[in-house]
Amino acid sequence: MLGTLDATEDGRLALRFEREYSHPQATVWQAITGADRLSQWFDQLIDYGSSRLDFTEGADLLFVAKDDYLFPAVNGRVIQVDIPHLLEYTRASQTLRWQLEANGAGGCRLTLTVFTELRTIAIANAPHLHADLDMLRATLNGREPVASDLNELRREYERALG
Repeated sequence: MLGTLDATEDGRLALRFEREYSHPQATVWQAITGADRLSQWFDQLIDYGSSRLDFTEGADLLFVAKDDYLFPAVNGRVIQVDIPHLLEYTRASQTLRWQLEANGAGGCRLTLTVFTELRTIAIANAPHLHADLDMLRATLNGREPVASDLNELRREYERALG
């Protein structure tokens, strides 16, 4: 299922993804907050060993790239934490909000919303985030994540959101 892109009241854009996982909130929470778990599925450009990712409310974050020629390290700050329901933090000029809700079947619904200012950035990020959430499913199920076809996802998101 493709993500959606909507304008917010403050003039920013909200890129939103919803996924159902057969795992409880606590398990998914560990996967989105532990650097060792994040490194298995989320943003493969990040050097998780060198980054500072203490997801406690008010903490300063540092996202270090594996190859510093790609982009400089970027700062962030944890805005809100409600274990295992909500994690919200900034990363450079974006805000990422991870919400987990029990689905009544022993699993949970994950809603990832990324707030950004530029439509081009949202559309460019959408295929990567979509693929990351697919890799999260594989990781949670104990399977080796398989990279999605980013070119195909890029075309789909350009058609849907462009």
